[in-house]
Amino acid sequence: MASFTLAAYLRLSKADGDLSKKNESNSISNQRTLIKNYLLTHPDLSAMKYREFVDDGYTGTNTQRPAFKKLIAQAKAGKIHAVIVKDLSRFSRDYLVLGDYVEQIFPMLGIRFLSINDHYDSKETNSYLETMNIALQSLVYSYYSKDLSKKRASSVEYRMKSGTFIGSAPYGYISNWKLHCYEIDPETAPVVQLIFTLASQGMRPTAIANYLNGQKILTPAQYNASHPEHGKSGKYWKTTQPLWKYTMVSRILSNTAYLGDLEMRKTHTSLTEQNKTVSVPPKERLIRTHAHKPIISRELYDAAHRALERPPSTRPKKKIPPVTTPLKGKLQCGFCGMTLRFRNDGKNAFCLSSQLKHSICPGTNYPIDKLEQFVYQQITFALRQLILMKEKQELEIQEAQKQMKLYQAKITLLNNRLNTLQNEKRKLFELMADGTLSPNAFDSQKSSLQKNIDSIQQDLTNLYQEKEKLAEQSISDELIHLAETAREYLAVNELTEDLLQTYVETITIFGPDKYQIKWKHEELFAALSEQFQKARQTQINHDSIVPSQEEEKPYI
Repeated sequence: MASFTLAAYLRLSKADGDLSKKNESNSISNQRTLIKNYLLTHPDLSAMKYREFVDDGYTGTNTQRPAFKKLIAQAKAGKIHAVIVKDLSRFSRDYLVLGDYVEQIFPMLGIRFLSINDHYDSKETNSYLETMNIALQSLVYSYYSKDLSKKRASSVEYRMKSGTFIGSAPYGYISNWKLHCYEIDPETAPVVQLIFTLASQGMRPTAIANYLNGQKILTPAQYNASHPEHGKSGKYWKTTQPLWKYTMVSRILSNTAYLGDLEMRKTHTSLTEQNKTVSVPPKERLIRTHAHKPIISRELYDAAHRALERPPSTRPKKKIPPVTTPLKGKLQCGFCGMTLRFRNDGKNAFCLSSQLKHSICPGTNYPIDKLEQFVYQQITFALRQLILMKEKQELEIQEAQKQMKLYQAKITLLNNRLNTLQNEKRKLFELMADGTLSPNAFDSQKSSLQKNIDSIQQDLTNLYQEKEKLAEQSISDELIHLAETAREYLAVNELTEDLLQTYVETITIFGPDKYQIKWKHEELFAALSEQFQKARQTQINHDSIVPSQEEEKPYI
């Protein structure tokens, strides 16, 4: 059974973690303890190789979970022989998905499935009634998840209506959590008043942003980062040159909170719809009037908005085709850190910050087709390297297994020799006891035997240590999963959004032909880069002796 692998799947959703009275039995540590205690009482399972797959903070209403995907990839590769969970809801709260795996996929793959709290073991359960019981339980879990989502939303909405929920204060205010209201921030409220005043005088948001940058007024993110006592997050201040921008000014000008009103429930997040956040229509939002002291008057607010209104254009609107490149949302300016925009022609990307007076960003157009070509070349190179790395590690493991067999053969020989010497040592005591061997001869022969015994024991210790090191060699689950998906993506032979989402975090642009890819799975790709550099250095050393065609170094 040692050659079989048991996969323990543990999951804890964000919803469980956010509940004030969370059921402790659902925690990751308690799931692990429950499973391991169960294995102690089932020798057939404890004899298997134990592997853990943990999704901490992921909902069970869908399968978009990294550890879950790894487990399924390993199962389909024939490397998982049994799966164990605390209960069925840990595996999935979608009764259709759960039914597919328990009743069809796992049986087809020959995988044993166990759910401890549900007393379910596919090896022992084959009856129709048990299958129906699983289906009913999974249906209950699905409805429970939907009910939990509704209850959380209702709880938040009740607090909003009762005035005990305010959320994070906008720029110009500080949250008073005890009184459940916003308080005017004396440092930033004048900036808000200035923005509305300039807008009422006919200044456009971009011009206002340029003016604030010229006055060296801190951006909201900079200010929050420099005042952690206010409890606002400054984590979004990631740019090398933080500047006021059109969007920041527009957001302030459109916020009715500065009139003393509190607009809540602007967005809604569904736990059952892939955790999508959707905008709530204005008529359905909750508004508390006179919730806090206003920073500006209604007259100034209206004057600013009248000045911002543009007369209706008589020109027919041009239809702007939607941007279809999979790079959308991935391109980042290397100077300010902001996401690049796309020109109306859909052929070029640019940094919007370059339009600001004080920006260090160049107003360069970056051709999308050229960017796509660069990114695809780098990704395909990286995918091939992933496959090669996995194959290399597989060969290393095969060699390690051969070496382990040699070590085991040596260990067997040494153990036989050790047993022989220990038997000879026992005979010495018998010979001395019956007077056949003199004390001096006994001491001399015993000393010689003990030296040999000590030497063999030391050799055995060294061999066991070396064998243990070799046995620890394995391919990471991450590499197995990514290498397997790499083959699928290479077969498609096309740059797709799914491909980018799997491997690429961002693509930072520092100028024409100066691009840098930030990969997901950083540790793995760092090892990949190191492996390539070593291989490249070996090639360079070889080239110094045997001339060969120079290859361009891809960026990893």
